[in-house]
Amino acid sequence: MSLQMLNKAADECFMRSMPQVRTQAEHEAAIDVWNKIIDDAIGNAIRAKAAYIDAMQYEHAVIARDLAVYFEAMKATKDAPFPIPR
Repeated sequence: MSLQMLNKAADECFMRSMPQVRTQAEHEAAIDVWNKIIDDAIGNAIRAKAAYIDAMQYEHAVIARDLAVYFEAMKATKDAPFPIPR
């Protein structure tokens, strides 16, 4: 999957998971929550990678490393799509 496709998928996932917001401030607060969840996933993937390396399960370590990179790409920036209130 290309980085551009990954960013598009991350934007779509972000939009589908966020509550309806009315203001830019609410939108930015939602981004902060999203990024905290993603940071936790990144940390877990990094810890899993280290555990797999210690266990000499290198194929699993590579998957964990790739997941950390994937989750990092899913972090939202302040210019993430702002949903139009309905």
